[in-house]
Amino acid sequence: MKLLLLLFLTLVTSCSLSQDYLSQDINLLKKTMNSNSIALNSYRSLNNVTVLLEDPDLSYLAEIHAIYSSQALLFDGLTKDRVNLKKKLDYIDKKYLNIVKISHQGKASLFEVMELWQENEFENKRLLTEPAKYFGIAHIFSEDSQAKHYWVLIIARSN
Repeated sequence: MKLLLLLFLTLVTSCSLSQDYLSQDINLLKKTMNSNSIALNSYRSLNNVTVLLEDPDLSYLAEIHAIYSSQALLFDGLTKDRVNLKKKLDYIDKKYLNIVKISHQGKASLFEVMELWQENEFENKRLLTEPAKYFGIAHIFSEDSQAKHYWVLIIARSN
């Protein structure tokens, strides 16, 4: 009986530990999403522009853009691969005509990227595009590519 009780306690403890790790991962994801929202929306608020909600689908689309961008630069010398990647990017852009897409290569920190976007007059205007309701953002680290860090921000306009 003591052995069964010990096994039961061990099982319960290990289950609660794995749930703790899962909840930590979920909390980390929420913090990342929240920090992205705070960074973007604080800039928009300072400029009297409506705040945006982060959309996981747009973040996924941003991640695809970032991956293709890193691969396009990685395979810059291979024209066939470059042409294929360019076609994929064009397809994504045509599929989502109601978006504003801003990308940056090289900086690791979101705050550095936001500062650069704010300093660039053209991208500054795009960050303040109205009307918009949602955004998605992605960061890709590619050790093999020249720039290493790729950021993509997508702002979806309301219909």
